[in-house]
Amino acid sequence: MKVKINPTRRHVRAEHGVVSSFPGDFFGYSGWPTVAHTQEGVLVVAASGLRNDHVCPFGRTVLCRSEDKGLTWTSPRVINDSPLDDRDAGLVSLGEEKLLLTWFSTDNRMSSGQRYQSMDDKEKVARWQEGFARITDDVASRCAGAWMRRSNDGGETWTAPKKILLTTPHGPIRLSTGVLGLRGGDEAHQWFWRGLTDPEPHVRLSAVKFLDRLDPQEHREIFETALYDPHPQVAQAARKLTEGMGYRKLVW
Repeated sequence: MKVKINPTRRHVRAEHGVVSSFPGDFFGYSGWPTVAHTQEGVLVVAASGLRNDHVCPFGRTVLCRSEDKGLTWTSPRVINDSPLDDRDAGLVSLGEEKLLLTWFSTDNRMSSGQRYQSMDDKEKVARWQEGFARITDDVASRCAGAWMRRSNDGGETWTAPKKILLTTPHGPIRLSTGVLGLRGGDEAHQWFWRGLTDPEPHVRLSAVKFLDRLDPQEHREIFETALYDPHPQVAQAARKLTEGMGYRKLVW
């Protein structure tokens, strides 16, 4: 479904202030915040906070709330703290006190694993080393990727994390129809490949439902991956969608 968004020119009067600041603290780096407004008038800000750098082993998803239109804020509360770097917290109001939180977690051992060892601050090097020591290949396999959680009480409590196919830095948008829109930077075939090779069956099942959007001749490898999926529901859904598309499974 294609959605056309028309820009509007609106002038907003606002007072600028600080939601949270810890200058000089080792975990004082925060980035990529998103704000949502509940139906009850509460402002909620989500960010990747209590981290040490733009890319580091320590990112956590934190939340701050304001019940006086942003004049005062609660201290950051940790919502997610996986062994990986939890980044790009997105937040959207679903009406009433319902909120949807998204983020993604990355294994930074390759991107930052060598860089930190050359830092001049030896105490910082030791703390980064401790952070990376929490990450194993098994942990990275389980925790890496895009995630979401829901809250029905304005962010006080949250459902368990659920893996999703993709996310964006500030999460989805909610259209006037109630539909959630989420735009990623991947090309279609990259999106399918990530979804159909995810270790979680429910993620692969979500991706395979849209398999008929691809050309089976141009993307044969993706179709093969879905048709030979070890999970029967994924393979069955792939077979149903590819019927009549002129695609035939390889015969070994």
